[in-house]
Amino acid sequence: MAEVLGPPSDRHVAVAYQSSAPASKPPVSAPAHLWDDLRREARRLESELDMRLAVFAKLISSSEREFRHTGETGLAAEQMAQSKADEIERLLDRLSDVNSSMSSQLTGASDSHAHAVARHRDILAETSQEARRLISSLGAARDRAGLMAGSTESSPLVRP
Repeated sequence: MAEVLGPPSDRHVAVAYQSSAPASKPPVSAPAHLWDDLRREARRLESELDMRLAVFAKLISSSEREFRHTGETGLAAEQMAQSKADEIERLLDRLSDVNSSMSSQLTGASDSHAHAVARHRDILAETSQEARRLISSLGAARDRAGLMAGSTESSPLVRP
């Protein structure tokens, strides 16, 4: 005849729950997990910005070469350059937001976290400066192209 088991006593349930928790690893706190996520996001954004700035610089350079050889700037190239500049600006804004979130997590944090936030701020400042330089270069290239196009149209030495 089978023995009918009753419900487990409270003592056995508590022991079962206690033994199932890992003894060697404390649970990850939400702020530490959030810090790690923010740090990963900052690194990802910095990497993406580096890549996009390199592509943007090549685009500006090729647009300038194209103008020197053909005497015209393509509307499509100009629109693409503006689109790239807008993407870079959005990424910079997002990185700034992530850096601000990381800064807000510093309450009671270690010196290594404060150093990491300072380094990410420095990277943001350097990247923003490079983006401004490239965008300024794009504006200067547009101005040169406009001046050159205007001078070739009105110059008596140039025959159509």
